[in-house]
Amino acid sequence: MLNRLLIPLKGSEPAEDVASLLQFVRRFSSNYILFLHAGAKSKNKSRLFKPYLDLAAGLNIKHELHLQKGHIASVICAAAGEKNIDMICFPWRGKTVLQRTLLGSVSQDVIRLSVKPVFIFKRKLQYFSQGVQLNSIMYATAFKSIDSKVMPYLAYEGLRAEKLVIMNVGARAPDPAAEKKRVAAVQQDLDRLKSECQSGYKKTETVIAIGSARRKIVKQARKLDVDLIVTGKNDRAGGKDAVLGSTAEYIPHHAACSVMIIPGG
Repeated sequence: MLNRLLIPLKGSEPAEDVASLLQFVRRFSSNYILFLHAGAKSKNKSRLFKPYLDLAAGLNIKHELHLQKGHIASVICAAAGEKNIDMICFPWRGKTVLQRTLLGSVSQDVIRLSVKPVFIFKRKLQYFSQGVQLNSIMYATAFKSIDSKVMPYLAYEGLRAEKLVIMNVGARAPDPAAEKKRVAAVQQDLDRLKSECQSGYKKTETVIAIGSARRKIVKQARKLDVDLIVTGKNDRAGGKDAVLGSTAEYIPHHAACSVMIIPGG
């Protein structure tokens, strides 16, 4: 399912960050990694990436290095399509709000443009290189058709965890009777998803929250100390779909854990 991965690199990433990412993605039984640097074709540049290639070679993972010119996010997304990549993986390097405002964020642009899943890896998961199972995953759902896209990933052996938390964030209804009815409907949908997933986890929980989806998701993930947030992204313009897209772009920059974004297609 996640056999072919693309890892974008600038050449300045700490080797230990890339090493931790490579150790983690071994869970996926991936058999090919494309290291991609966008912005130069100089042969001299290739020497910058040798430490990362050596890391992949040491793990017996088939790999290639491509150096390409062009708009970085566009080059990454195009290469993912051309090389039949299953997921784009970023070793996380945080930026301040000012840096993101002035310089932009490649990962944020890729999340917005990509039709492939995007994985933002944060080194909190480094210890899993020792074979320790993921403790907990949170799936933030908006009950759209995106659920059918996300479910196969939650059932995937390489992403199994001890506990799965399924969360929905919505707006409060205008009166108590309507709110009671809304909460009952949300809980019914959460229980449906729970029943679809629970065979792969020792424990499954559901959470209903009210307020800003992106802030509540990040806050709850910190409270529960989850290891990975999984969320969908729907690119249809307008309304709640646009909100869902902006939430997917926000979460990686504010969550304390790794994040996987699954596009709705």
